[in-house]
Amino acid sequence: DEQFPAASLVKVPIMAAVFQAVKEGTIDLKEKLVLRGSAKTLGSGILKTKPSGSVYTVEELVQIMITYSDNTATNLLIDRLGFDYLNAYFKELGLEETNLSRKMMDFRFRKKGVENFTTARDMALILERFYRSENMDHRARQCLAFLSQQKINDRIPRRLPEGVTVAHKTGLERNVCHDVGIVYTEKGDFLICVLTKHTSTSKKSKDLISRLALHTYNYYQRL
Repeated sequence: DEQFPAASLVKVPIMAAVFQAVKEGTIDLKEKLVLRGSAKTLGSGILKTKPSGSVYTVEELVQIMITYSDNTATNLLIDRLGFDYLNAYFKELGLEETNLSRKMMDFRFRKKGVENFTTARDMALILERFYRSENMDHRARQCLAFLSQQKINDRIPRRLPEGVTVAHKTGLERNVCHDVGIVYTEKGDFLICVLTKHTSTSKKSKDLISRLALHTYNYYQRL
């Protein structure tokens, strides 16, 4: 229940909110958004290198936001849905300690102490909702599919055997390093959420997360 700066973990409930907005008819996955030069954002992602004026569907932006942890795609979706809608849906999901107060890489607001927060419990809750709804809800299946296509695999999956599927989302920002996800194994699937703070570099945090994931995996394989 301890709050941590969310970093890119906040992209998981943003993804859920997009699919909820689709269900409500507020937005369409095929709706096209234009990438303006002013929208390009520093940090992780691929859109910052794409030509201004490029056009992407909402569905493409969600996938890019998750698989490449793209900050620009995230901010485009935040602009489209708005802070009020997103935060209201987070609470509707039961994410009591998760908020969206600023855009990704908004250093001006961060210097003022404006921060996005979450907890391990909240991240576990939303991932479990995806998992338990997978057989009944195509939106949950699509969310898990995007999480399984994650390109940043230096934490939970790092030490796991080749071929093990991990649906997960990383978070990395100044002094915080996270990874949360579901590991699919022949002996059963397990959920693991590790949020960390550090004072120097993220190397030790990434190593810790990968070792915890391997220990958990080995435990379940022995049952």
